[in-house]
Amino acid sequence: MFFEALPPDMVTILRGGSSWDIYATGEVDLKDGETLELLLAEQRIPDGSELFIDSSGGSLVGGMNLGRVIRAHGLITHVGKKGPRERDFQNTLDGECMSAAALAFLGGEFRFVSGKSKYGVHRFTLNDTSPRAADDAQVLAASVVEYIRSMDVDVELFSLASDFPSDDIFEVPPDTMKRLRVVNNGIKAAKWTTESYDCMLYLKGERDTIYGIQKFMLVFPSKGNMFFYVIFGGGKDAESILQMETDQLSIDDEIIPLHELRVSRVNDNGLINAMYQVTPVILGKLRTAKLIGYHLQYSTLAAMFVGFDSFPFEEGAAKLAGLIDVFFRERGLDEWTLPPAT
Repeated sequence: MFFEALPPDMVTILRGGSSWDIYATGEVDLKDGETLELLLAEQRIPDGSELFIDSSGGSLVGGMNLGRVIRAHGLITHVGKKGPRERDFQNTLDGECMSAAALAFLGGEFRFVSGKSKYGVHRFTLNDTSPRAADDAQVLAASVVEYIRSMDVDVELFSLASDFPSDDIFEVPPDTMKRLRVVNNGIKAAKWTTESYDCMLYLKGERDTIYGIQKFMLVFPSKGNMFFYVIFGGGKDAESILQMETDQLSIDDEIIPLHELRVSRVNDNGLINAMYQVTPVILGKLRTAKLIGYHLQYSTLAAMFVGFDSFPFEEGAAKLAGLIDVFFRERGLDEWTLPPAT
């Protein structure tokens, strides 16, 4: 492949960013991972930069090696090719990412296939001549499956690819790419856990996004009433964000004002940390919630908000039932009435 690295354009700089644009074009070869690693070091390209791939395929092993280098440096992958530069803004055109290049693409921490760009797979076969490239279909299949799994992509992608011979290409539809996590459009899957700390049980939801980490925690203390805690990235605008006086919790399609329930809001090294009381009504709605969100705005009429939205909660709701049972069994119902599921 040919790699071209461009420093941040004016739009990126004005937004406070430092990421470079790297364009990778042509056939994937066995040494592309080493080539990219050297380029990143020589140009001092920061982790988290953007890599645009336009390739019809090439070396299977080379594609996986390249994907591992991409992941090691937290690069964001796109399907696309270099377009014209206009008024200090670098344009990107639609491209294609096929076969071995499709495996390299999976190395991106965050992955995008936008516009009319195409992502395609077929039955993977070894086309390397190195001694290590054993002509063993079972070893090949196992290595590809393990690679796909290590990139947090559903291994059903391998099954889909296996249905198409090596001289054909299956262009994966957008809905299928999203379902299999081939693309995540800047938002990784949410993970829900139940944990304990300092005489407290809590339910924690966490997901990593291109905008930073997002957390929602529902806390059940040994003394006092329960509360919930929100964390998200505010970056260089964190102090300005704290000036927003309108805070809301969204549960499915309902918006719940939080101003009177606010306990605290602070900036912790660019991370907004906010704590709120939990009412019986909120707890009741959370028991059957599918999606939650947290919004900060200057007013309810403001068109934009900061925080997060569409945070999947179904897994959290399933774990919440057990925590509620433990909390009220230990504490009794003196202070609260167990809210009904709504």
